[in-house]
Amino acid sequence: MNTLTWIVIAVVVAAIYLSQMAGRLDRLHIRVDNSRRALQDQLLRRASEAAELAALPGATTPEIAVAFDTYAHVVRRDEQINPEIEEALTTTLNFALPDAQTIAAIAGIPGGSDILDELQGTCRKVEYAKTFHDDAVRQCQTMRRKPIVKIFRLWGTAAWPERLECDLTQPDGFA
Repeated sequence: MNTLTWIVIAVVVAAIYLSQMAGRLDRLHIRVDNSRRALQDQLLRRASEAAELAALPGATTPEIAVAFDTYAHVVRRDEQINPEIEEALTTTLNFALPDAQTIAAIAGIPGGSDILDELQGTCRKVEYAKTFHDDAVRQCQTMRRKPIVKIFRLWGTAAWPERLECDLTQPDGFA
């Protein structure tokens, strides 16, 4: 084989390799987008369940009830995740459900136990969804930092993936 044949083979192998890397990076970006949508869905559900808790007579103070309703309205209205609102909702949930005694008191109200069970499950799902999203972002960022990816700009027009920097832990009373 002559030199030209070797060059053609090398170019074809490099093109296949770059194509596979670009495909993997594209799948990682899709995974980030999907995990963010899943997290957003769980956050919306959490806000709605907090509003249900607020509507339960005697479950919260009027101030907390208004805060829950406000947060639920803002979360429903916004098309993107608002970290400040989500962290404020987490703080308010922690304030409204600080310990097991408060949880037991609310569970004693008719319908309270069902709402608390749903809210606890959703808060757990929010934590899982945030973990999955952060993992997807980390993997995508790691791939995009590779020199070969940078040199050939294999990410195309995709934006740099960002983690959601806010506290989304479930209330202390659920722990």
